[in-house]
Amino acid sequence: MAKPCSVCAHPEVRQINESVQNGTSGRRIASMYRVAPSSLARHRAHASVQPPAGPGGTHLTAANAVIAAVRLLREGHLDEFEEADAEQLRAIAAAVDDRPGDVTLARELRLSRAAFKKAAVQTDPTEQENLAALVASMSGPPNAAELFRRVYDKAIAAGASPEIAGAAAQAATDPAGDDEDDWPQRPCR
Repeated sequence: MAKPCSVCAHPEVRQINESVQNGTSGRRIASMYRVAPSSLARHRAHASVQPPAGPGGTHLTAANAVIAAVRLLREGHLDEFEEADAEQLRAIAAAVDDRPGDVTLARELRLSRAAFKKAAVQTDPTEQENLAALVASMSGPPNAAELFRRVYDKAIAAGASPEIAGAAAQAATDPAGDDEDDWPQRPCR
């Protein structure tokens, strides 16, 4: 005789089923209701309780929406490698739709979708360097008084004496005690 489902016998089975249908992760549900994740997976299989499908009603529809968005970013053109990645994403999404309880496929879909999105928005390293230089030029040097206060407060909070906190703050705002333009000529201490 088969052992009865521990989730079906759980006093909060209705809430567990609602959590599954609302898309709460299996680990979180198992932790919240103190059931084994494997018991929850078996319960999902026999009780026909599944999390909702991805955006657009199915995972394949969602994958097609991601691919369409990437095409739009790329002005309608994907190279041969991106086309192959798009086909792989579609195949995995279709497999997840066919077997919604397969967590390995769901994980593979999540990773493939993330990789496809990331590859689509990668920028040229030179462009990234130029953007970083622009941001740095706009931000300017830190406010010395504010930096002094923050370092001093953190040192006091860490248990340093006022003298030590002041010395740390002074070092943070003016490490050499003189003009920063001559730092390459200063000897190491």
